[in-house]
Amino acid sequence: MIPPRAIQIPMRLVKEKGVNNMLRFTAVIILFLSIFITCAAAEPAKYTLDDLYQSALNHSDAVKLAKEAVYVAAQDKKRALSVLIPRFSAFGEYKYYTEEKYLGDTPVQPEWSSTYGLRLDQSFTLNGKELIALQISKDTIIKNRFDLASQRERLLIQVAEAYYDVLKTEKAVDIASANVKRLETYKNAVQTQLKLGTVTKTDLYRASAELSGAQSDRIRAKNLNRLARSALDQITGIPGKYQLDSPALAFDEKGELDQGDLKQRAYENRADLNALKTAKVLAENEVRFTKSAWWPRVGVEGVYARPDASPNDLAPVDESLWAGVNLQFSLFDGGLRKAELNQSRSRERQAGLAISALKKQIALEVDQAYLNYITQKNTITALTDQLTFAKENHEAVTKQFDFGLADSIDVVDANTLLVTAERKLAEAVFDGRLALLTIEQRTGNLLKEVENRLNLPIEERAPDPMGVPKGSKRSKN
Repeated sequence: MIPPRAIQIPMRLVKEKGVNNMLRFTAVIILFLSIFITCAAAEPAKYTLDDLYQSALNHSDAVKLAKEAVYVAAQDKKRALSVLIPRFSAFGEYKYYTEEKYLGDTPVQPEWSSTYGLRLDQSFTLNGKELIALQISKDTIIKNRFDLASQRERLLIQVAEAYYDVLKTEKAVDIASANVKRLETYKNAVQTQLKLGTVTKTDLYRASAELSGAQSDRIRAKNLNRLARSALDQITGIPGKYQLDSPALAFDEKGELDQGDLKQRAYENRADLNALKTAKVLAENEVRFTKSAWWPRVGVEGVYARPDASPNDLAPVDESLWAGVNLQFSLFDGGLRKAELNQSRSRERQAGLAISALKKQIALEVDQAYLNYITQKNTITALTDQLTFAKENHEAVTKQFDFGLADSIDVVDANTLLVTAERKLAEAVFDGRLALLTIEQRTGNLLKEVENRLNLPIEERAPDPMGVPKGSKRSKN
């Protein structure tokens, strides 16, 4: 029989081990709960407008498509350059015949024959068509880079519009919430005065109706905010919840702006206009390229060959090395060259008309952006004064109502005036900031400023407007 003490010692150890395990388990649970609570309490990431720019530039499919166009143009340049390099190739041929044939004692058909060797050949058009094609490929890269810059600039202004839409709707939600709180306070005051007999039930009905309308406006403002955020999420591709780093509700006026100077800057810097200017040069070079069909084509080749046959009498030369020159010239093509030349000249005229039309459109866009900025600037000044007066009026009417010197209609009107002034001023300030960005975009400076702030690599930046290729000096046809 086992002594009782021998049993008590192991039981005590088991109990102590169980307690330790329970303590460890509890510690782990507490640790996980603390981590979860910390993560849940952590504030979502906050993004500035530049952060949104960067995310949108990386996310946009349109920008990626424009980048692919630049890449394809770069490969076309390599193709055009390869034509200028002589082609070096090897060749070989083996023939097996069913039987040997003789004409008397002279063999005329071998049992088999083979030839192998090396070839070096190059062909070119006398007017330098290949060099024209190389220049066209270089200009195409420049044009596609301007198209990419234009696409990026349009994307930036879309991001700015979506950003300020979100800020406006967030401010509208804040204003609507504050309005609900004021009307709740007002309704409580009406209920108190109704008990005292200083107001009628009509005033309470009016206060309740105004409160219900304010609650409806708050719901509408929240839904508009969700819609604006959805549009911003789609453009920037930022997942999850995040906050926007909202600027102060103040408007920084720009110095004096001259419409003529703004238009001149737009003519020099707009990427879409520079792309059309490059397209005009491409069309001019295309005319020169098409005219190459009237010029002869010269080919030069050098060949090393080594024939063999069985019997050897049919391959009397062991090896040969020779060079040759050939000349090709088309005498009649059924009017193909003439039609292609007319098409090229038409595209050249179209490019010139496109530049003229875009300049007129740019002038109108700059005028619209400038006048919108002036309107917003003057509107902000007037609305700032209106908001000041509306706050003072609401405070005074509320105090008069508390002392029975004003009725419910006066309070509702004062509150409506205050809400309207707050909303209009907030919208005007954000619209004014957007108007400044629109001027920068319409004059072609927005992308440059953003690229400098984001410190983008040189190869990813917009091309220099001074890098637009010059037109050909050929005589006009």
